[in-house]
Amino acid sequence: MRVEGLPFPSILLGVVSLSNHGSEPEAQPFGSAHGRSLRVEDMSDSIHVYILRCADGSYYVGLTEDLTGRENAHNNGQGSKYTFLRRPVQLVYSESYDSLEKATGRERQLKRWSRTKKKALIVGDAARLKQLSKRRS
Repeated sequence: MRVEGLPFPSILLGVVSLSNHGSEPEAQPFGSAHGRSLRVEDMSDSIHVYILRCADGSYYVGLTEDLTGRENAHNNGQGSKYTFLRRPVQLVYSESYDSLEKATGRERQLKRWSRTKKKALIVGDAARLKQLSKRRS
């Protein structure tokens, strides 16, 4: 997703709300801005950073204004190349932000996390997240 005037996809810093869509969550339909440029003036009140679980068990992290439409787009083959080959996908986690910059930061952060750390976030295991966040020597 591109925002006109910004050379990068998106970033995070201020959480408005967090949603864990079940421990090994059930799908929540999801929305899409696929195929069009996202302009700041077109933004709704919330930008969502989401995690999808793919059919092969891998995770995909993305950003959208419409969770339901975006999940549907991924499942209809109109999402990313990555999810196209790993359908069906299921929405398992989302966070809402009040600014594109904050959401983009969070998206970038989550994309760098290991599968294990993403799973701990999805299931809401704060102790495991803390353990996985410690620097390894």
